[in-house]
Amino acid sequence: MLTVESKWRERLSPDAKKLFDDVNLQRVLGASTHIRLIGDIFQDIAEHGEDGEDMLQTIRGIAGHFTATRGESSQAISNAVMQMTRLPGKGSCEEIRRAIRETVADYRSGTEKDLDKIKSFLWTVLEDKKRLLLFDYSSTVAAVAALGREHGVRFHCYIPESRALDGGRPYVRPFLEAGHSVHFIPDSAMYHYIRKCDAALIGSETFYPDGTCFNTVGSEMAACLCRQFHVPFYVPTPLLKVDMRALYGHRKKPVIDDHKDRMAAGWSEEEREKVNFICPELVAIPSEYITAYITEEGILPPWAMYTASLAYCKKLTGGGKA
Repeated sequence: MLTVESKWRERLSPDAKKLFDDVNLQRVLGASTHIRLIGDIFQDIAEHGEDGEDMLQTIRGIAGHFTATRGESSQAISNAVMQMTRLPGKGSCEEIRRAIRETVADYRSGTEKDLDKIKSFLWTVLEDKKRLLLFDYSSTVAAVAALGREHGVRFHCYIPESRALDGGRPYVRPFLEAGHSVHFIPDSAMYHYIRKCDAALIGSETFYPDGTCFNTVGSEMAACLCRQFHVPFYVPTPLLKVDMRALYGHRKKPVIDDHKDRMAAGWSEEEREKVNFICPELVAIPSEYITAYITEEGILPPWAMYTASLAYCKKLTGGGKA
Protein backbone atom coordinates (compact mmCIF):
# COMPACT_ATOMS: atom_id res chain seq x y z
CA MET A 1 0.00 0.00 0.00
CA LEU A 2 1.38 3.40 -0.98
CA THR A 3 2.10 5.98 1.73
CA VAL A 4 0.68 9.48 1.28
CA GLU A 5 4.22 10.63 0.39
CA SER A 6 4.82 7.96 -2.27
CA LYS A 7 1.31 8.35 -3.68
CA TRP A 8 2.00 11.89 -4.83
CA ARG A 9 5.64 11.26 -5.70
CA GLU A 10 4.63 8.47 -8.09
CA ARG A 11 2.62 10.96 -10.15
CA LEU A 12 5.70 13.04 -10.95
CA SER A 13 8.09 12.92 -13.90
CA PRO A 14 11.61 11.54 -13.23
CA ASP A 15 13.03 15.07 -13.04
CA ALA A 16 10.35 16.19 -10.61
CA LYS A 17 10.86 13.07 -8.47
CA LYS A 18 14.49 14.09 -7.99
CA LEU A 19 13.41 17.58 -6.94
CA PHE A 20 10.85 16.04 -4.58
CA ASP A 21 13.56 13.90 -2.97
CA ASP A 22 15.97 16.84 -2.70
CA VAL A 23 13.40 18.66 -0.54
CA ASN A 24 11.94 15.66 1.25
CA LEU A 25 15.33 14.26 2.29
CA GLN A 26 16.85 17.74 2.78
CA ARG A 27 19.69 16.96 0.38
CA VAL A 28 19.88 20.73 -0.13
CA LEU A 29 19.54 23.30 2.67
CA GLY A 30 17.61 26.50 3.15
CA ALA A 31 13.89 27.24 3.15
CA SER A 32 14.24 29.56 0.15
CA THR A 33 15.94 26.82 -1.85
CA HIS A 34 13.21 24.35 -0.91
CA ILE A 35 10.52 26.82 -1.97
CA ARG A 36 12.23 27.28 -5.34
CA LEU A 37 12.36 23.50 -5.87
CA ILE A 38 8.70 23.10 -4.92
CA GLY A 39 7.86 25.80 -7.48
CA ASP A 40 9.91 23.88 -10.05
CA ILE A 41 7.88 20.75 -9.24
CA PHE A 42 4.63 22.66 -9.82
CA GLN A 43 5.92 23.95 -13.16
CA ASP A 44 7.00 20.45 -14.14
CA ILE A 45 3.47 19.22 -13.38
CA ALA A 46 2.13 21.93 -15.68
CA GLU A 47 4.62 20.91 -18.37
CA HIS A 48 3.81 17.20 -18.36
CA GLY A 49 0.18 17.07 -17.20
CA GLU A 50 -2.49 16.08 -19.70
CA ASP A 51 -5.60 16.60 -17.56
CA GLY A 52 -6.43 19.81 -15.69
CA GLU A 53 -8.23 18.15 -12.78
CA ASP A 54 -5.40 15.65 -12.33
CA MET A 55 -2.82 18.45 -12.31
CA LEU A 56 -4.73 20.34 -9.63
CA GLN A 57 -5.12 17.21 -7.53
CA THR A 58 -1.41 16.41 -7.76
CA ILE A 59 -0.35 19.95 -6.89
CA ARG A 60 -2.67 20.00 -3.87
CA GLY A 61 -1.31 16.64 -2.73
CA ILE A 62 2.32 17.75 -3.09
CA ALA A 63 1.49 21.06 -1.38
CA GLY A 64 -0.19 19.29 1.52
CA HIS A 65 2.76 16.94 1.97
CA PHE A 66 5.38 19.69 2.14
CA THR A 67 3.19 21.90 4.34
CA ALA A 68 2.85 19.04 6.82
CA THR A 69 6.54 18.07 6.73
CA ARG A 70 8.95 20.91 5.85
CA GLY A 71 6.35 23.51 6.80
CA GLU A 72 6.42 22.23 10.37
CA SER A 73 9.91 23.66 10.86
CA SER A 74 9.67 26.56 8.39
CA GLN A 75 6.43 28.53 8.13
CA ALA A 76 7.89 30.25 5.06
CA ILE A 77 7.33 27.05 3.12
CA SER A 78 3.68 26.91 4.19
CA ASN A 79 3.15 30.60 3.33
CA ALA A 80 4.89 30.28 -0.03
CA VAL A 81 3.02 27.10 -0.97
CA MET A 82 -0.24 28.84 -0.10
CA GLN A 83 0.62 31.67 -2.50
CA MET A 84 1.73 29.33 -5.30
CA THR A 85 -1.46 27.23 -5.08
CA ARG A 86 -4.02 30.00 -5.46
CA LEU A 87 -5.40 28.27 -8.52
CA PRO A 88 -8.85 28.05 -10.08
CA GLY A 89 -11.00 25.12 -8.97
CA LYS A 90 -11.62 24.04 -12.54
CA GLY A 91 -10.92 24.88 -16.15
CA SER A 92 -9.56 23.43 -19.34
CA CYS A 93 -6.16 21.74 -19.34
CA GLU A 94 -4.53 24.76 -20.98
CA GLU A 95 -6.21 27.19 -18.57
CA ILE A 96 -4.96 25.22 -15.57
CA ARG A 97 -1.49 24.89 -17.11
CA ARG A 98 -1.30 28.65 -17.69
CA ALA A 99 -2.61 29.42 -14.19
CA ILE A 100 0.06 27.22 -12.56
CA ARG A 101 2.85 28.91 -14.50
CA GLU A 102 1.56 32.42 -13.81
CA THR A 103 1.02 31.81 -10.09
CA VAL A 104 4.56 30.49 -9.59
CA ALA A 105 5.99 33.34 -11.70
CA ASP A 106 4.05 35.97 -9.73
CA TYR A 107 5.28 34.56 -6.44
CA ARG A 108 8.88 34.55 -7.63
CA SER A 109 8.71 38.08 -8.98
CA GLY A 110 7.41 39.35 -5.65
CA THR A 111 10.07 37.55 -3.62
CA GLU A 112 12.86 38.86 -5.88
CA LYS A 113 11.70 42.42 -5.23
CA ASP A 114 11.56 41.74 -1.48
CA LEU A 115 15.07 40.25 -1.52
CA ASP A 116 16.42 43.32 -3.32
CA LYS A 117 14.99 45.50 -0.55
CA ILE A 118 16.44 43.25 2.16
CA LYS A 119 19.88 43.39 0.54
CA SER A 120 19.72 47.18 0.43
CA PHE A 121 18.91 47.39 4.14
CA LEU A 122 21.46 44.68 4.92
CA TRP A 123 24.21 46.72 3.32
CA THR A 124 23.44 49.76 5.50
CA VAL A 125 24.11 47.50 8.51
CA LEU A 126 27.30 45.91 7.15
CA GLU A 127 29.03 48.74 5.28
CA ASP A 128 31.19 49.68 8.30
CA LYS A 129 31.87 46.10 9.44
CA LYS A 130 34.69 43.78 8.43
CA ARG A 131 34.52 40.62 10.55
CA LEU A 132 31.34 38.56 10.47
CA LEU A 133 30.13 35.36 12.09
CA LEU A 134 27.74 33.42 9.81
CA PHE A 135 25.93 30.60 11.58
CA ASP A 136 24.07 27.93 9.60
CA TYR A 137 23.25 28.32 5.91
CA SER A 138 20.62 30.82 4.80
CA SER A 139 20.29 32.01 1.22
CA THR A 140 19.42 35.49 2.52
CA VAL A 141 22.61 35.64 4.59
CA ALA A 142 24.57 34.17 1.66
CA ALA A 143 23.69 37.31 -0.32
CA VAL A 144 26.34 39.07 1.81
CA ALA A 145 29.02 37.47 -0.38
CA ALA A 146 27.84 39.23 -3.53
CA LEU A 147 27.02 42.44 -1.65
CA GLY A 148 30.58 42.76 -0.42
CA ARG A 149 31.99 42.19 -3.89
CA GLU A 150 29.61 44.76 -5.42
CA HIS A 151 30.76 47.39 -2.92
CA GLY A 152 34.43 46.48 -3.06
CA VAL A 153 34.55 45.23 0.53
CA ARG A 154 36.40 42.09 1.60
CA PHE A 155 34.85 40.52 4.70
CA HIS A 156 36.65 38.18 7.08
CA CYS A 157 34.05 35.49 7.76
CA TYR A 158 34.04 33.11 10.70
CA ILE A 159 31.87 30.15 9.72
CA PRO A 160 31.08 27.54 12.41
CA GLU A 161 30.61 24.01 11.13
CA SER A 162 27.02 23.92 12.47
CA ARG A 163 27.46 20.19 12.89
CA ALA A 164 23.78 19.25 13.26
CA LEU A 165 23.23 19.89 9.53
CA ASP A 166 26.75 20.68 8.26
CA GLY A 167 25.09 24.04 7.68
CA GLY A 168 28.27 26.11 7.56
CA ARG A 169 29.85 24.44 4.58
CA PRO A 170 27.48 25.82 1.88
CA TYR A 171 28.77 29.32 2.68
CA VAL A 172 32.36 28.46 1.85
CA ARG A 173 32.31 28.40 -1.96
CA PRO A 174 30.27 31.60 -2.61
CA PHE A 175 32.34 33.61 -0.12
CA LEU A 176 35.64 32.35 -1.52
CA GLU A 177 34.50 33.00 -5.09
CA ALA A 178 33.52 36.55 -4.10
CA GLY A 179 37.03 37.15 -2.73
CA HIS A 180 36.26 37.10 0.99
CA SER A 181 38.45 35.55 3.68
CA VAL A 182 36.97 32.40 5.25
CA HIS A 183 37.88 30.98 8.65
CA PHE A 184 36.02 27.68 9.18
CA ILE A 185 35.76 26.67 12.85
CA PRO A 186 34.08 24.00 14.98
CA ASP A 187 30.85 25.39 16.38
CA SER A 188 32.22 24.61 19.85
CA ALA A 189 34.89 27.32 19.25
CA MET A 190 32.38 30.17 18.96
CA TYR A 191 33.20 31.48 22.46
CA HIS A 192 36.76 32.17 21.32
CA TYR A 193 35.93 33.78 17.97
CA ILE A 194 32.68 35.71 18.48
CA ARG A 195 34.49 38.36 20.53
CA LYS A 196 36.58 39.10 17.40
CA CYS A 197 33.48 39.81 15.27
CA ASP A 198 31.76 43.08 14.38
CA ALA A 199 28.42 41.33 13.86
CA ALA A 200 26.78 37.91 13.68
CA LEU A 201 24.14 36.85 11.17
CA ILE A 202 21.72 33.94 11.12
CA GLY A 203 18.80 33.16 8.89
CA SER A 204 15.36 32.36 10.21
CA GLU A 205 13.45 29.17 9.56
CA THR A 206 10.44 30.88 11.15
CA PHE A 207 9.70 33.73 13.53
CA TYR A 208 6.79 34.70 15.76
CA PRO A 209 5.22 38.18 15.75
CA ASP A 210 6.69 38.72 19.24
CA GLY A 211 10.19 38.61 17.73
CA THR A 212 11.10 35.04 18.71
CA CYS A 213 13.25 33.46 16.00
CA PHE A 214 13.60 29.75 15.19
CA ASN A 215 16.74 28.37 13.61
CA THR A 216 19.13 25.40 13.70
CA VAL A 217 20.36 24.23 17.10
CA GLY A 218 23.48 26.18 18.01
CA SER A 219 21.94 29.48 16.94
CA GLU A 220 20.90 30.11 20.55
CA MET A 221 24.52 29.61 21.68
CA ALA A 222 25.67 32.18 19.14
CA ALA A 223 22.99 34.60 20.35
CA CYS A 224 23.93 34.18 24.02
CA LEU A 225 27.62 34.70 23.29
CA CYS A 226 26.92 37.78 21.20
CA ARG A 227 24.94 39.24 24.06
CA GLN A 228 27.77 38.52 26.51
CA PHE A 229 30.40 40.15 24.29
CA HIS A 230 28.15 42.97 23.00
CA VAL A 231 28.31 41.82 19.38
CA PRO A 232 25.25 42.83 17.29
CA PHE A 233 23.14 39.81 16.37
CA TYR A 234 21.09 40.26 13.17
CA VAL A 235 18.42 38.14 11.49
CA PRO A 236 18.00 38.96 7.78
CA THR A 237 14.67 37.45 6.72
CA PRO A 238 11.66 38.12 4.52
CA LEU A 239 8.38 38.60 6.38
CA LEU A 240 7.21 35.54 4.47
CA LYS A 241 8.67 33.49 7.33
CA VAL A 242 6.28 34.77 9.99
CA ASP A 243 4.12 32.22 11.82
CA MET A 244 0.97 34.16 12.69
CA ARG A 245 -0.56 31.10 14.37
CA ALA A 246 1.34 32.10 17.52
CA LEU A 247 -1.26 34.84 18.03
CA TYR A 248 -3.91 32.15 18.42
CA GLY A 249 -2.07 29.94 20.90
CA HIS A 250 -0.16 27.72 18.49
CA ARG A 251 3.36 26.76 19.53
CA LYS A 252 5.83 24.95 17.36
CA LYS A 253 6.44 21.32 18.19
CA PRO A 254 10.08 20.47 18.92
CA VAL A 255 11.90 19.29 15.79
CA ILE A 256 14.01 16.34 16.96
CA ASP A 257 16.44 14.37 14.82
CA ASP A 258 18.70 11.33 15.15
CA HIS A 259 22.25 12.51 14.37
CA LYS A 260 23.77 9.03 14.35
CA ASP A 261 24.81 8.97 10.70
CA ARG A 262 26.56 12.33 10.87
CA MET A 263 28.20 12.04 14.28
CA ALA A 264 29.14 8.35 14.33
CA ALA A 265 30.06 7.57 10.74
CA GLY A 266 33.30 5.84 11.79
CA TRP A 267 31.93 4.04 14.84
CA SER A 268 31.38 0.31 15.12
CA GLU A 269 27.80 -0.85 14.63
CA GLU A 270 27.68 -2.08 18.22
CA GLU A 271 28.67 1.33 19.55
CA ARG A 272 26.21 3.11 17.25
CA GLU A 273 23.34 0.94 18.40
CA LYS A 274 24.05 1.43 22.11
CA VAL A 275 24.43 5.22 22.10
CA ASN A 276 21.62 7.79 21.96
CA PHE A 277 22.17 10.45 19.26
CA ILE A 278 18.76 12.14 19.53
CA CYS A 279 19.05 15.95 19.58
CA PRO A 280 16.90 18.99 18.75
CA GLU A 281 17.32 20.31 15.23
CA LEU A 282 15.35 23.55 15.57
CA VAL A 283 15.51 25.91 18.56
CA ALA A 284 14.01 29.23 19.64
CA ILE A 285 16.06 32.41 20.07
CA PRO A 286 14.21 34.82 22.40
CA SER A 287 13.68 38.33 21.08
CA GLU A 288 15.88 39.94 23.77
CA TYR A 289 18.95 38.30 22.21
CA ILE A 290 18.29 39.78 18.75
CA THR A 291 19.59 43.23 17.81
CA ALA A 292 17.35 43.60 14.76
CA TYR A 293 15.53 41.80 12.00
CA ILE A 294 16.46 42.97 8.49
CA THR A 295 13.33 42.70 6.35
CA GLU A 296 11.86 44.12 3.16
CA GLU A 297 10.14 46.70 5.38
CA GLY A 298 13.36 47.89 6.99
CA ILE A 299 15.73 47.23 9.89
CA LEU A 300 13.32 46.41 12.69
CA PRO A 301 13.96 45.83 16.38
CA PRO A 302 12.25 42.64 17.59
CA TRP A 303 9.43 44.55 19.29
CA ALA A 304 8.50 46.11 15.93
CA MET A 305 7.92 42.71 14.32
CA TYR A 306 4.40 42.53 15.74
CA THR A 307 3.13 45.49 13.73
CA ALA A 308 5.10 44.44 10.64
CA SER A 309 3.70 40.91 10.90
CA LEU A 310 0.11 42.11 11.15
CA ALA A 311 0.59 44.33 8.08
CA TYR A 312 2.13 41.42 6.15
CA CYS A 313 -0.70 39.10 7.17
CA LYS A 314 -3.29 41.60 5.97
CA LYS A 315 -1.48 41.94 2.66
CA LEU A 316 -1.15 38.16 2.30
CA THR A 317 -4.62 37.04 3.32
CA GLY A 318 -6.81 40.10 3.45
CA GLY A 319 -6.84 40.04 7.25
CA GLY A 320 -7.21 36.31 7.82
CA LYS A 321 -4.88 33.97 9.65
CA ALA A 322 -1.64 33.24 7.83
